[in-house]
Order: sequence, then structure tokens, then C-alpha cells
Amino acid sequence: AEKDTPANARSTSLNDQLGQIEYIFSDKTGTLTQNIMTFKKCCINGNIYGSSNKTECKSMDLSWNKYIDKKLEFHDQLLLDTIRRDEDPVVREYMRLLALCHTVMVEEKESELVYQAASPDEEALVTAARNLGYVFLSRTQDTITISELGVQRTYKVLALLDFNSVRKRMSVLVQDPEGCIKLYTKGADSVILERLHGDQTNEGCTIKALDSFAAETLRTLCLAMKEMDKKEYALWSKKHHAASILLQGRAQELDKVYEEIEQNLKLLGATAIEDKLQDGVPETIHLLKRGDIKVWVLTGDKQETAVNIGFACQLLSEDMIILEESKICEILESTWYSSNSLVGSSEALCSNNSFLPYQASGGHVKKALVVTGDFLEKIFHTEEEKKAKKMKGLLESLCFRTADTSKEHGNLIEKAFVELATTCQAVICCRVTPKQKALIVQMVKRHKNAISLAIGDGANDVNMIKTADIGVGISGHEGSGTEP
Repeated sequence: AEKDTPANARSTSLNDQLGQIEYIFSDKTGTLTQNIMTFKKCCINGNIYGSSNKTECKSMDLSWNKYIDKKLEFHDQLLLDTIRRDEDPVVREYMRLLALCHTVMVEEKESELVYQAASPDEEALVTAARNLGYVFLSRTQDTITISELGVQRTYKVLALLDFNSVRKRMSVLVQDPEGCIKLYTKGADSVILERLHGDQTNEGCTIKALDSFAAETLRTLCLAMKEMDKKEYALWSKKHHAASILLQGRAQELDKVYEEIEQNLKLLGATAIEDKLQDGVPETIHLLKRGDIKVWVLTGDKQETAVNIGFACQLLSEDMIILEESKICEILESTWYSSNSLVGSSEALCSNNSFLPYQASGGHVKKALVVTGDFLEKIFHTEEEKKAKKMKGLLESLCFRTADTSKEHGNLIEKAFVELATTCQAVICCRVTPKQKALIVQMVKRHKNAISLAIGDGANDVNMIKTADIGVGISGHEGSGTEP
């Protein structure tokens, strides 16, 4: 191993349990993949840039940029020429966003800029902007200074709207040297696209680019912005200040204030970052499958990226039927109706014979199940008594039509889902939060009498690791975030 760090067993019962594992719950980034992020491609105003041709990089003239990173892996002379002409306002704002919208810290060592980022993704994006002429130079509590094609500009930071696993985006509100107030936002496509202003001519091209990037197993983000007038900012600033000084419910109120300003955005484009597989991952997963151990991958990435990584690491194969949410609803609904004694018996839906019609139709065909965090939220909510009033709507959204919204029947849906998922050779849960990762492990443990193992490398995996019977924390590129 690169760090040559030995394994450290913290329980004497491990040997006994390791031989009985039936389910493995794995994080993706930093566990299946290396967590070494490289900016590979981008889409700006509907145009895709980025070449896999390494000889093109050697022919690029980068002598004008004294801040160039020697490990440059992004090559596109056309984009470089477009940036240097500085005639396209969308390209200009795209590059400014990369250089301004982040929480990276910078220091100078031996006359070179060294970036320190909380996540490898952020470092990759800021480094890409640096290589393309928009260089993040310094940060104070109230300002960010960048070099734009050799011209130094200082932006006043009016507000930093933090990223979290629920918001799935971050924004920075700045005032440029000319006095214009601008909001720059980056985040998951699912949250950015729904916050755009109605008239977006480049949205269709950007969505196609996102699908293309995901097919290449690249991690994607959408970038957007908007300009604000001073009156609009003054009103919002008062609300922001009031929320920020609350003693109770501050986080919830701040989220509401953030939500208010992050609307009617103008789409700039998307980024695509490569995160290569760890050595030996496909071979390891193949051996686990041969040992009849079910592997569940839990990731915050978008569905297309997660599925393509699944194929790359041989978790998924071409001969598998992949069950997505619409099909899962259909299967569970037909099972729901076929259980005649449903009202009288909570076991009817979840007995081993419940899925026989589906299994018979599938024969011995291998199956994989792919769901999102939003879908799982509906499953988990059926277990919470306090949300019983909302149960009818949730059941309808899962294709179930029943007037009974009791906890017992909510639990029944969860059991049915687990029963279906455990008949599959692989399960991928994408766009899940750290809390949902733990709830997934908890759900399988509750309904299956089986030993489970969870493995991850980041602080966001700690709850999942603690919930499983066996927890494995990896010392990765983000440090030992999973160590107790």
C-alpha cells in the first residue's frame, strides 16, 4: 500500500464474524476509487471542452501563465484561446466561479502557490481555473483576490452559503471591483437545474453533456450565477443577519434564507472530474460475488456516474437486469395486491414466496437494484410514527393505494423493499446523505438476520461504519476521517 499502514483490529470477536459476512456496504469515493481528482472535461454554455489526447497538451503554449501547475492533465487549445480572447461573458463568469466559489486556503511555498482544500474535488476545480488563467491568490475574512489573465482583482465576500449533504450545493455572494453584486453557485445537477430562470437556451445541451460525462464515469457538478441589485441584496442581507444570530433553529432558518436567494439562476455549464478505481477493486468484487456475499455501494454521486462505476468495477455486468425506481414500484405494487390477507397479516407481503411471480418471470437472470436517496427517504419515512399523517401521500408516490397508514403497514413496505433488494446480486444507492447510509445498514440489519460489514474512508462514513456488525475505516487521502 502507498502509505504502508497496517490493519488495526479493535475487537477480539472479528475473526469469528468475518467468516459469516453476508452483506458488505461500501462507500465509493476513496474506497472503491482513489479519491485523487483530476479535472478532465467541462461544458461551458452548451459547448464541451477537454481532450484525452496527451500530445495535444505538449503542443499547448502555456508560457504566458506563470502560475501553471506542472501536473496539468486538462488539454484543450480551443478553450484556452477562447479564454485568452476574453470576449465571451459566459466563459469569463464560468472561470470566475471556479476561482471564487470554494473554501480552499492558499499559502506560498518556495514562490509557488499551494492549495489546501477540504475535499479533493474543490482542489481540482481551483487548480483547473489556475491553469486556465484565473488564479486564486489569497483570501481574508472579507475578500478573495484572484488573477484574471494576469490582472489582479479583489472581490468583497458578502456571504458564503455553505455546502452540506442536504443542500448539495454551495454559493458565494461577492461584490466585484466595479461594484456589481453577483451570486456564484455550484452543486449537484439535480438541485441546480431546478433553480434556474425559465429561459435557458443552453440547458438541453448541458444535460446531454452531463449524461455523456457520467457515461465516462466522471463526477459532475453544475455551475450557475445571477446578478443582484443593491436593494434586493439589502433586503436579503437583513434576513441573513437575523437568521445568523438566532440561538435556536439557526441552521434551519439559514437554509430558508439561502433557498430564497438561490433561485432564478443563469446556467453557465458543468464540470467533469475523474476519480480512478483503486487497484484490485474489480478482482476483489468478483471474489466476493463468488463467495455469495452481496455488495451494496452507497454514494453521494449522481445515478449515471454510480452505475458506470458499477460496471467499471464489475459490480454490475451486461447480463444483469437493472431494476430502477419505476420498476421497483411496479414489482412492489403487484406484490401488494397479490397479498390477499394483507390487512390481517403483516407477514404476507414479505414472505419468501411474495416475489415468486417476479422471480419466475426472471428465471435465473442476475438482478441489480439502483435507487436514489429521495426514493429511500420515502421508504424510511414509513417507519416514523410522527410522519404518519403524511403516509398516504408517500404511499401514493410509491404506487401503493391504501387507506391504512399505520406504522405496521409502513413497516411492511420497508420489509418488502429489503426482501426485493436482497434477492439482487448488487445494490447501488446514489445521492444518499451520511445519515441515509447508516439508515440503509440499520434497515437491512432489522429485517435480515445476517452479519454485515461497512467500509469507508471519510468522516461521512462514520455512522454507517458504527451501525454495521463490522466496521472498517480506511486511512485515505482525506486523512483518517473514520478513526474513532
